[in-house]
Amino acid sequence: MNGGVVNVRDYNARGDGVTDDTVAIQTALNKARSGWSGTRGGALAAATGGHVYLPAGRYRLTSALYAGGAGVRVSGDGEQTVLLADFHFHGQPGGGEALWIEPEFGGLYSLVHPVTWDTLTLAGEVPLAAGEPLFLCNGRGSTGILEKALGGSLPRTNFHELAPCEYVDVASSSYAHGVTTVLLKRPVIGIGDYANVRPAGQPPGEAWLHVRKLNAPADGMVISDLAFEHPDPQADASIMAYYTRACRIENITIITESLLGARGSVVVVGSMGTSVRNVRSFHKAAIAMNSCRCCHIAQCSVWSITLEECCTDNHIMNNILEPVGTLGLRTGDMPCRRNIFAHNSIFNAAHNYGAIGLWEGMKNVLAGNVATGGVAAIWLGDAPETVVVGNIAASFGDYGKHNHTMASGNSWQKSKT
Repeated sequence: MNGGVVNVRDYNARGDGVTDDTVAIQTALNKARSGWSGTRGGALAAATGGHVYLPAGRYRLTSALYAGGAGVRVSGDGEQTVLLADFHFHGQPGGGEALWIEPEFGGLYSLVHPVTWDTLTLAGEVPLAAGEPLFLCNGRGSTGILEKALGGSLPRTNFHELAPCEYVDVASSSYAHGVTTVLLKRPVIGIGDYANVRPAGQPPGEAWLHVRKLNAPADGMVISDLAFEHPDPQADASIMAYYTRACRIENITIITESLLGARGSVVVVGSMGTSVRNVRSFHKAAIAMNSCRCCHIAQCSVWSITLEECCTDNHIMNNILEPVGTLGLRTGDMPCRRNIFAHNSIFNAAHNYGAIGLWEGMKNVLAGNVATGGVAAIWLGDAPETVVVGNIAASFGDYGKHNHTMASGNSWQKSKT
């Protein structure tokens, strides 16, 4: 299929809420992804994927679905198209999520020298042709580098930023003297961030960077107009967007979320330029970003929004949050940098939390937010050079060291230090 539309009913999906429709829908998703080929211009070429359409119905799933490709679209009839994630969380990928959006990876290559603006030097003879897409990623944990391989637990101060994760296309490659030199079609974004990533005790310039071939990307995809229901209380998140680029997740309804819903009804990991818009929840759904750059969350009505592991240059704007028993909007787990949190409304934060909590990070902006509840409605931790302007909040707390917070034009009922 190349740009065509396929109805999952044509693959024998029933949508009756009883029949297991997992295989039928997955077959349609695989067909849509196969419309892209790495031999036809790479991941950043024009969208060539297909459109998978799920008409109104209740589609029972007994395992996770996987979607990928370039320009692939998956859509339904809004709240009338329900995916029933009727299976348990087992602590591994696909163990509880209903829908994974992710690339299909090929080889993993070892970087010999620190990445430069437009050149990669890889160990051995690597068969890469012009136009083939590569995935670049650094970091730890969710980004694939095991801490034990780097000599144990790594303090957050050993990393400058973890956010860079991007797709690049090969312009040309050559092999000589035991290494492959790869010229890229465009410069790497955030080159200084890659160069600064190294574990403690390693020499300067050591770039702990993953270079992987993409058999099929998750680039320019659209997931829209779907509803999710978790009859099993031990299921996990509804949508996991994993290493995506310029994807859109929009018009999503969370009818019922699992007991683990605070982990994130929509989770975006290691992505660039991906947006989450108009996610609605009838229960305690959440949205989480992890190691993302230049992503957007807007016009969502959910329980909470979380940014973790050095999310950088993201925009969180015009959302309505009502946390029940926890924080509404927060950063944490290694510093998040240069993010903008603007025009969000957070109501009724838990008594022992804050409506907004920036626990770690720097150079973030809080502007025009309305926050109520909690020990302090806006609560800053170790967050130097934070700009706090034009917010309306019941109270403000600042317990970090050397914050140098720049605040003006705010309305506080009271403040705490």
